[in-house]
Order: sequence, then structure tokens, then C-alpha cells
Amino acid sequence: MRFLSRFNRDALRQPGVRTVILLIGINDINFPAMPPRAGLDCDDPHTPVTADLLLRGYQRLIAQAHQRGVRIYGATLTPASLPPEREAIRTAVNDSIRSSRAFDGVINFDWVLRAPAYPDRLQRRYDSGDHIHPSQRRGLLRGHVGSRSHRRDGVDEGPLRVSPKIV
Repeated sequence: MRFLSRFNRDALRQPGVRTVILLIGINDINFPAMPPRAGLDCDDPHTPVTADLLLRGYQRLIAQAHQRGVRIYGATLTPASLPPEREAIRTAVNDSIRSSRAFDGVINFDWVLRAPAYPDRLQRRYDSGDHIHPSQRRGLLRGHVGSRSHRRDGVDEGPLRVSPKIV
């Protein structure tokens, strides 16, 4: 889970940062079952993760963000056509992101992108073709601008407005 070591550099040390959207974990769930590929910084070593391990990592990042006065929104993990044991991890992580109120808010990418009849799969219109990554051609922005954001105190903030620079 290299995101723990990169969070300060990639997010918190950026000039003027006030809010962070955390969408991370699907590769951590998926990569241990994949053969290593040279050149991918997140690919080696292959360390199997559990939902609990990911959630403890999120807690550390939330604490780091709050120590710097930065709001942190948790984004649910997108559907990725995972086998049942890995899908169970993704589902448990998403359930916790939605219900724990640990984040300052939640962006429910899972809800926006999943196929209604098959919630473990991306909607065809959002699938880039690998069944894991949303299509850039269609753009996530269109899908999640209409998504809802919820604060830690449970207040529905209504439609989320996101700058295209964030996507």
C-alpha cells in the first residue's frame, strides 16, 4: 500500500491544497492476483490486502489530512468485475466508506458507475474495455457531478460540484 508513503508528497504538500478526494485501493485488492509487470510503481511487491488493512490505511490518511487542516473526501471503489473473494473486500471497504463518517464527505463513484443489474461491474457506457478503468472518452465528470456528497454529520450536501482539474 504505497499510498501511505506517497500521500504527503502527492496531496498534502501541494501548494494551497484545502480538500483531498481519496480514491485508492482497487489496485491493492487486485494486484496480488496478477503477475508482476516491470515499471509499475504500485506493482511490486504484491502484498495481499484485507478490507481492514485498507481501512486502517485510510484512517492514517484522514488523520494526516486533518492534522494539516485539509478536508478529505472518501470515494467509493469502482466496480471492477472482480472474483468473489476480491469483490467481498471491495464491497466491505465501500460499505465502511459510506457508513463510518470518518471522512469529511463521501463521493459514491460505485453508485454512479455500477451496472444496475450487476453491481460488481461497470456500466457498459463507462467501461474503458478492461472492465476495471472507467472510460476517459465518456468522462467520469459527467457521471459524478450528479452524484451526491454526504458530510461526516450525515447532511446531504446535494449534487457534488468538481473542477475538471480534479478529474
